[in-house]
Amino acid sequence: MFRKEFIGICMVLLVGIAALVFVGMTEKKAVVSGGDHGHGHGHGHGSQDQDHGHDHAADVGPNGGKLLKYDPLQLELVIYEKGTPPHFRVYASNDHKPIDPQDVTLSIELERLGDKVTVFHFKPGPGYLFCEQEVEEPHSFFIKVLAEWKGQKFDWQYSQHEG
Repeated sequence: MFRKEFIGICMVLLVGIAALVFVGMTEKKAVVSGGDHGHGHGHGHGSQDQDHGHDHAADVGPNGGKLLKYDPLQLELVIYEKGTPPHFRVYASNDHKPIDPQDVTLSIELERLGDKVTVFHFKPGPGYLFCEQEVEEPHSFFIKVLAEWKGQKFDWQYSQHEG
C-alpha cells in the first residue's frame, strides 16, 4: 500500500517538474530583422535569434519595468497604474541614453489564455511611449512587442505571470 502511494506522489512531482521546465522554455529571446541584422552594417535581409548568454527575464529597468534588450535598442515595459487605470508606458534607450519617443514605432500584442489577441498602439509622450488603452487584470499573458527604430524592426516575445 505504501509503495503505491509513494509511486503516485513521485509521478505527480515528475509531472509538475516537467510543466515548470516547459513553461521556462517558452520564454523567447528577441528577434531583430531588417537590412543590417542589428550589427551596424548592411549585409542582406532576414532575422536571427539573439542570446547574450544570460537570462533577460530578471532584468528590471530604472522605472521598475521589464527590460527588453537587443543591441542597439533597449526597451523598458512598465504597466503604469499610479492614480490611473493600468496602461503601458515604454521607455526606449540606446546605450543607456534615452531615445526620442517620436523616433520609435511600437505596438504590443497581448494574448491571454483562451482569449483573443488585444493590440496596443503607442504614441509619443514626455520621455516615453504610451497607450491609453487599459491593461485589464490579471496581468498574466503572452506578450509580443513589435518596434521599429532607425529602419530596423525588433520583435520580443515572452510570458508574464502575475501571482
